[in-house]
Amino acid sequence: MVKRLPYKIFVESFKYVPRVAVNLLLQKDRQFLLNKRAILPEKGSWHLPGSFLLKGEKLLDCAKRVGRNELGVAIDVKKLKLLGIFDDTDKDIRGHIVDIVYGYEFEGDVVFKAGRDTEEIKLFHKIPGVVFAHENILKELGYE
Repeated sequence: MVKRLPYKIFVESFKYVPRVAVNLLLQKDRQFLLNKRAILPEKGSWHLPGSFLLKGEKLLDCAKRVGRNELGVAIDVKKLKLLGIFDDTDKDIRGHIVDIVYGYEFEGDVVFKAGRDTEEIKLFHKIPGVVFAHENILKELGYE
């Protein structure tokens, strides 16, 4: 059974263990998609769509949840490609994060719908200034 921690315990957990985040790098014609946070921390900042893995949740189920909740789209996990696992000990104010990043090429005109945690969704050719370790991740994956 998938279980979400109460918020206070979730925040406290960063003091004791690294947290695993599943992120999506959605791409089209060498552009990449970012979303602007509508919540703390880093409210109003661009980042890769993603979420922390919940207890009992499989990685690909988390990726589907990110697509559904943050972008309003269904992610076909058969089209996901693991792009890398990235270790961040100091870019996120909450603590040590292990980012698992999946790539996804989308085709045609996809209509994205921002979820409650997302202020805006946009495609970029160049990195606009991104929070957490996501700017470093994008650079490692060949974006400028």
